[in-house]
Amino acid sequence: MYIWGCCAFIGAIILNFMIPNKKCYFFVLFLFMAIVVGIRDFYTGTDTLMYYSFVDVVAREGIVLSDQSNVNMEIGFRTLMFICGTVLDSPQSLIFISSIITYALFARYLYKNSGQRYYYIAAILFIGMGFFIESMNTMRQLLALSIAVNGLDYLKSNQYIKAIIILVISSLIHSSMALLITLIAFYIIANKFVKKDGNSIVMLIGTFLLMALIGVNISNFINNNIELIGNYAVYYTRMEYATTGSGGWSRAIFILFVTIVFSFFYTDRRNRVYNMMLILASEFALISIYLTNTWMFIFYRLYYEFYIFVLIMLINILQKIRSPIGCICFQLLIILISGANMYKQLNDASDTNYNVFF
Repeated sequence: MYIWGCCAFIGAIILNFMIPNKKCYFFVLFLFMAIVVGIRDFYTGTDTLMYYSFVDVVAREGIVLSDQSNVNMEIGFRTLMFICGTVLDSPQSLIFISSIITYALFARYLYKNSGQRYYYIAAILFIGMGFFIESMNTMRQLLALSIAVNGLDYLKSNQYIKAIIILVISSLIHSSMALLITLIAFYIIANKFVKKDGNSIVMLIGTFLLMALIGVNISNFINNNIELIGNYAVYYTRMEYATTGSGGWSRAIFILFVTIVFSFFYTDRRNRVYNMMLILASEFALISIYLTNTWMFIFYRLYYEFYIFVLIMLINILQKIRSPIGCICFQLLIILISGANMYKQLNDASDTNYNVFF
């Protein structure tokens, strides 16, 4: 796994000099990652083998969830498993097709939102933040996220209906995407009151009050309706998934602080989408941590829904730097931190089944 992680990370840097064309750069790099992830062995990660076995179950039972089924997954992903199990008759095709779709959509999203100068930094951040390593395991969540982020692009032109429709589709792959639909509602409300990015303090206070008003009952609702969250109930009920700290508070506060500061200096209206999403995500995380008195594993996983916005925000910050030396230093800092984070993830992965490959 170390080899493939290093190949992807170093390749993202080298390809910037070998392939000056932005479109070709994303095509080659993301195709490589898609193939590596798509042809992985079924013992790679902790969930891949589960998906392999579920393909046969869904092919036998059908798309509609039955009372006897142990495949408690969303109807959209069950449909994909059914196609792979009946038409293609291959569990491996589920892994491969999911990988191709995921990386094609992420490549499209980063291509459209990374500018013309620092797009390679977007690819480095994508790998360094853990999307490549995590896609070996959490493929359903990342497939849904790749669909969702392309839908959120429609918020820039206030096409709310299109954004919501695409997010609903993504939630049929992984139900956690429904959280982003909630954030759109907050975005629409706040957008009526916030006319400039300089008024982000209004966004901060207004959305925090809204989140607190709704979030105050989250813990009681989960306790009283634990069966509604299906397989994810294990993250809430078993103590081994509930660890105090784990950087939860500091991470949420840091993202919130950086976003607010950046919002005051960045006046491009089209990027308010990312500022808003990060503010809302951080507030949601803080309230969730407070209500549960812990940093639950389930909320850690949800962070991948918002890292993609951090990525774009960092690219926007880089584009605002006017000093050539400052720009170079910031790029080197991003590369070093991304590389260190990826190395840490590879070490963590080696303690699980990620180290078995091909």
